[in-house]
Amino acid sequence: MGSPKRPGLSPKMNRRRGGSSHSDDGPRYCGCLSKRGATILGSVVLLLFILTIKTDNWDTWWPNWGAQYFALDYGYLGKVASLTNKYASKHQDFAAKFYEEQRPIVLESARNFNLHWYWAETATNVKHKETSYYNMAWNRVSALVTRFERDKQDGFRIEKDKCAMYQFFEMNKLPSPPVLGYWDSTDTFLTDLASGKAYSQLGVKDWHWPIVIKFCHLTQGWALSSKLIKNEQEIQNTWNNSLKEWVEEKWALWPDDPHRPWREEANILGNGLTRGVMLQAGGDASWNEDQERWTMVELKIEVIWGHAVLANIEFDNKKAETGKVRADDGKKHDRSTYATGIVTRLPGGKARIELFRSLVDTVFRTPVPLDEGSWYDFISEEGHLDCAFPLAERTARLASADNLRVDVFLTKGKPKNCMVNEDSLTSGSLYVGHMTHLAQLWSEPFLLQVLRSCIVGVSYSLRNSSPRAFSFTVLVVCILHRARCDVVAL
Repeated sequence: MGSPKRPGLSPKMNRRRGGSSHSDDGPRYCGCLSKRGATILGSVVLLLFILTIKTDNWDTWWPNWGAQYFALDYGYLGKVASLTNKYASKHQDFAAKFYEEQRPIVLESARNFNLHWYWAETATNVKHKETSYYNMAWNRVSALVTRFERDKQDGFRIEKDKCAMYQFFEMNKLPSPPVLGYWDSTDTFLTDLASGKAYSQLGVKDWHWPIVIKFCHLTQGWALSSKLIKNEQEIQNTWNNSLKEWVEEKWALWPDDPHRPWREEANILGNGLTRGVMLQAGGDASWNEDQERWTMVELKIEVIWGHAVLANIEFDNKKAETGKVRADDGKKHDRSTYATGIVTRLPGGKARIELFRSLVDTVFRTPVPLDEGSWYDFISEEGHLDCAFPLAERTARLASADNLRVDVFLTKGKPKNCMVNEDSLTSGSLYVGHMTHLAQLWSEPFLLQVLRSCIVGVSYSLRNSSPRAFSFTVLVVCILHRARCDVVAL
């Protein structure tokens, strides 16, 4: 790699990324090294890893995105672990095999995919078949900055502005927890919340407690910008000593992406947002018999060129700012609590579920044995992927985006009741041994030069609308009516 502005990355306009340039053919260890070379390199990396972090305090390591590249994206430590650990080896082998199975499916989907011209700017940054998922995400966010600064287009609000995101879901009638209201003023929101007006006298049907407060301009997990309110009594009980103060604190907070390598670019987009807050009804929780508590089950589904490839399980026992595992009720659940989960769809619709107990196991890509089983097996046994994956694909295709992570709620015992929760344009989810392969699936179609891009003559910008108003009319017309969708060279 060349000399970067930031350590560990190659430059392009002082902020672009490079990637591995080796051939994808043949067996590889740690990129392009022999087994002996991989062992030596792994030992050096492991030594640096031990010297530069405290394994008992992930707060000091997690914000280090250079370490994230080594340990999570390229997965060097996992590749070294696979030389000696059979479970890590099986995970690596399955990820490679799964990629070979998915590649022709994704390429065929890409050939028939109507890519909206707003997202097509990413093609200018893809120079080779990428092996870094983070680099691909950085390619995209840099392209969005170009659109924003050069063309004044702010379609990134489909994710970076939660209010715009949910209005997009509502406009396209995607099943999602109902939104009770949006507010542009913190004073008005606090007044309505205290009086009960925010959640009463509404025309919204079929909603129930709990409700969730979400800040529209804050989408980063570390910001902890969502709060679950169990009932009306909780609002009254916590108003003076914590709730009002929390609302004012989050309203004043401005978006920042300190844990990602694309922080500079993402913050440029964040500066184009306006503050806002929304109130949403809660989704349906599932009773976890292992942990003896109600829990939300969420799949973060990676949709690439309109095809749902795999999903990350979002566990609600994980603190967003540190990645540490915790149990909400104070009990120990060592055998039923996980940090990371990967769900892939097997032929016949069944799910393969790989679970990793801790962040350390995730880094070294060492899942628990598949035959151990877990409470999450219901995802496969009840056929939840038959609802979740098509819903994610439908959402991504409505956005005409080459890549979109779609977060879907599942409810045990109700396999047909999946609901969209959120989406992400630059996912920070942990896909373990699949990271490199996802980057390849995402980047390769850009190099084919035969993508279908929707060309429209109407501005995509949302800037002329009111701060909380959001319309994807141009995009939806393009999708529903195939308006002037031609094969173009990107």
